[in-house]
Amino acid sequence: AHLESEGAQATASALSIDATGVVIAGGAYPRRAMPDAPQSCPTCGIEVPEGAVRCPGCGRVFGEENRCPHCHAIAAVIERRGKTVCAACGKPRVGSITLGGDTPRGATIPVSAAGQRAGTTAMLARARGRAQRGFGIASLTAGIVAAAIVAALLPGGAGIAMALLMGVVGVGVGAFAIRAGARNMESARKLDREAHHAEVMKLAAASGGVLTAAALAEKLRLPEEEADAILTSLVGDGSRVDVEVDDEGVVEYVFHALRKRPRVRVEVEDASEALEEEAEVLARRMEAKQAESGTDE
Repeated sequence: AHLESEGAQATASALSIDATGVVIAGGAYPRRAMPDAPQSCPTCGIEVPEGAVRCPGCGRVFGEENRCPHCHAIAAVIERRGKTVCAACGKPRVGSITLGGDTPRGATIPVSAAGQRAGTTAMLARARGRAQRGFGIASLTAGIVAAAIVAALLPGGAGIAMALLMGVVGVGVGAFAIRAGARNMESARKLDREAHHAEVMKLAAASGGVLTAAALAEKLRLPEEEADAILTSLVGDGSRVDVEVDDEGVVEYVFHALRKRPRVRVEVEDASEALEEEAEVLARRMEAKQAESGTDE
């Protein structure tokens, strides 16, 4: 316990604050300011608000002040027996994001409202993408065919110039439409991931923070391999989602912040009253014995 306390103190001393009030890491790491949060989460793809230290969709932790000096992972900390330990490696350290541990306290993984609407938005984006791609292919074909016809009907330089103009316009419009369609299709795939992750969080919360690929596949009507891939993408550094195998060999994905733990209720007042009553009974018995001894004498 003394060594763990020293480790936690050493970790705390490795953090300092610069003139702008930004937490920076010292010691074994270069003295640099905490990088800004990404525009979108690398794990689930949900948009991250500016200055956020955690993803609003899957709960991934950002920021150098959450980097573990032992395993070097950027992860949250978990409360264990009155101290905080790294959620990735389990060694003592400090951090700005605390997940639920031995106590009922802890940050809860929120479900993004955007993720709940992502399924419908994804269908619309996919429809736009397909329409734009079809229009782009038609425009390319029309531009090339029109250029060939004009070049054949109009002799000389005027015909060639007109053919080039029509070809450039058709190809340009078609290429622009195809590119816009590709962007919409990529947006649809991203929204699909958000919708799946939102459903994963809901199902995990309903199942006490423990989820299997089979249960997710049944809920989302997906192949079990695809459901397993979705859950695996959420594991990351293990600070939010971890993998465990039960006694029957079933792989379970454990969501730390959503896992239900039994609460131990201690009735301090009732226990104190019971002890006082027991002490009074013992005192009366002792007095009775002393009185009997005096009478016998």
